[in-house]
Amino acid sequence: MNFPSLQFSENLATHKILKNSVRIANKFLETVHLKAVFSETFQLDPNVSTERTQNVVIHFQKQSKKSYREQGLAFSWSHRYKRAKAIYVNNTFKKRLNILQKSTDDELNAKKEIKTITVYISFLLLHELAHLLLRWKGILDTPTDIDEAGECLEVALFGGQLRGVFTPNKPWSQNSKFIYIAIEKLKRHGSELYYLSFEDYIEKVYDWPQNTSGFVRLQFCGKPSQKEIIVLKQSDEVVQSETEEGPNQLNVVRRLFNIDVNPCGTKFFRSPKAYCRSE
Repeated sequence: MNFPSLQFSENLATHKILKNSVRIANKFLETVHLKAVFSETFQLDPNVSTERTQNVVIHFQKQSKKSYREQGLAFSWSHRYKRAKAIYVNNTFKKRLNILQKSTDDELNAKKEIKTITVYISFLLLHELAHLLLRWKGILDTPTDIDEAGECLEVALFGGQLRGVFTPNKPWSQNSKFIYIAIEKLKRHGSELYYLSFEDYIEKVYDWPQNTSGFVRLQFCGKPSQKEIIVLKQSDEVVQSETEEGPNQLNVVRRLFNIDVNPCGTKFFRSPKAYCRSE
């Protein structure tokens, strides 16, 4: 794959945790999976995309009440115009991280949650970058053949769409414990959640090894033992599609198979036709 590795600038991340998330996101940007999406699906200009990605500023910011009313919960967001050059991560994560960093009751679990949040934010940066890359082309709303740009990248990397798993089952706040990162995968009938293993995947990704092969070898664990959990997703962009369904995971998988790239997690798809919905 000749498309270059797009890279965020660590210097333009305005918080230590965000800098760590940038390092992780940059390793994912080196994978052939994302290069394939950028080159074949998004059809990006590599020079423009490289320069503008390096100039993206990354902040923590509070979601406005107006935004919440209009869009629902947003873990992250970016402005919808051609010259946009910033990604905003919901300030609730920062508040939660501050609580965890001061925790003395259960330092082991606090460190585990900090790493989980850091990795999840790296995924949010990739999600928002997908939108920015198209906006820099003058495409302010994701076209129908892509459905939802951020989730298109998620499907390419993970074979499904990202979900955050929290406890207790209450509205998300700084007191919500982030216990798992989950992938929602389409099945023959409906969908199913798969939970990324902390020890076998998240912690290894957090250490951002030089070899990116481990980034695309997903490792899952059993379902949460906690009874009071809530599973949340990033709010969707308002897309041009006339259908009310979310991004078509199988279309993304087919496109990747057509350009000789297997999306991560394809053992659950088996083939591009394996989980087509019944008519």
